[in-house]
Amino acid sequence: MYAVLSIGYVAVMILVFLGMSIFVHELGHFLSAKWCGMVIDTFSIGLGPAIWKRKFGEVTYKIGWIPFGGYVALPQLDPAGMSRVQGKSDQQVEAEAAEDAEPERSFPPIAPWKRIIVSASGATGNIILAVIIAWLVYWIGIPTAPSQQSAALAHVVEESSAYEQGLRGGDVIDSVNGKPVTSWIDVLQEAALCNEITIVAHAPDGTPKTVAIPTVRSEQGHQTITSLHGLSECLVGTVGEGTSAEKAGIMPGDVITEVDGIDIINWEQLVDLVSERPDKRISVKVRRDDEEVEMFVTPKLDKKEARAVIGVRVGSQTSHPLPSTQLKSHATLIFRVLKALVTPSQAGNAARAVGGPVAIFEVYYKLIISSMMLAVWFTGVLNVNLAIINLLPMPILDGGHIMFCLWEMIARKPASPKVVDTLVNVFGVLLACVLVLLLYRDIKRIVPKDSAPGRVFSKIDRLIDRDKDDAEELPEAVDPTPPQPSTND
Repeated sequence: MYAVLSIGYVAVMILVFLGMSIFVHELGHFLSAKWCGMVIDTFSIGLGPAIWKRKFGEVTYKIGWIPFGGYVALPQLDPAGMSRVQGKSDQQVEAEAAEDAEPERSFPPIAPWKRIIVSASGATGNIILAVIIAWLVYWIGIPTAPSQQSAALAHVVEESSAYEQGLRGGDVIDSVNGKPVTSWIDVLQEAALCNEITIVAHAPDGTPKTVAIPTVRSEQGHQTITSLHGLSECLVGTVGEGTSAEKAGIMPGDVITEVDGIDIINWEQLVDLVSERPDKRISVKVRRDDEEVEMFVTPKLDKKEARAVIGVRVGSQTSHPLPSTQLKSHATLIFRVLKALVTPSQAGNAARAVGGPVAIFEVYYKLIISSMMLAVWFTGVLNVNLAIINLLPMPILDGGHIMFCLWEMIARKPASPKVVDTLVNVFGVLLACVLVLLLYRDIKRIVPKDSAPGRVFSKIDRLIDRDKDDAEELPEAVDPTPPQPSTND
């Protein structure tokens, strides 16, 4: 019963965070349209059929069943574009127009600069919310691991190319592929976009080091590095009731420094050492209030974890990042991904690193059960991303409206309705295809491979890979020239 309530609580909170992000975006359009004197037919949070619908004055307010989006119907800006995006036929559009407003209405023209303000105001709403969230995170703080504050290495796998080239634990990474990094998170983000990375680092004594190492495909589908590990101080967050750790006297706030005489450099190492010693009495040293305390524990098999555990969970420190630092980091991330998507050598990896609706729900779920402030922080990330993406010059987005208005201002006449309609339809189909692809990948990633759906996904992937291999082999059979590098790495 508790598990059901917990999942229900998380689901409600996810809808609140997403709904808030959609609301501020549409409220921006709504308020600016009011200020510009534009006619407003509908203000909707959510898409599709209405759960709730009321008309106040000349505006119909509603909540749609589909939580991924919303719209403000502005006939002077986009008479029927949004209705068609929602999948309604021309007959449905006309029927709703007859229901919600007088037929064959005529509207006074709206200056292009006003339409630009209305189009850009949705993104402005998201940025304002992101700024408010950034200040909340600064005032309250968020849990932060050492790897989020430093790009230092805790461990380098000995049987790896990085170790052979001289990287060691304690080295600090300065840049990856020529881009400065300040945390281990920055390193992983750059690695996710490339098949190989060049690392410039320095040893504790200042000796410079430059190494080139390959990345590997993770189970989630993106590129990563497994031979290097960032800092992960073994700060104990919680101690399970009745566990060996509690009986030994380990307390929240302790930092585990040694297990069976082996120095502990990160949480992953602790997990491995404990897993290898089931039912064996082992020595554990912790740092508590600047004092070192030695205790003895006996790891026991945990069926849920499928390994031996002592009953402690990782903890974290609280940091208060400056609002400007947060916003710069959020914007830098999305711009880096967008740049990679249009860079042939990185486009494939960038596309695999992008998640869809299910991935967003999954991230929210993990963050909410871990820390509500982390979920609030992620909402800030999401709003900056929404603002930037919505301003891209694509006909189906707010940036597309701005592009058409700029054309009208330059050419002194509106863009051809036929051209506009065609572009909106084409990009609408492309966007739908991208969403379906992201949804497919998200579901494939979380479905167990040994299940019936997992086997279906594997079969589809094998067919795709076989077709791709055949396509790559065909030019060699016709033309024996050396193959060109693939643009979908």
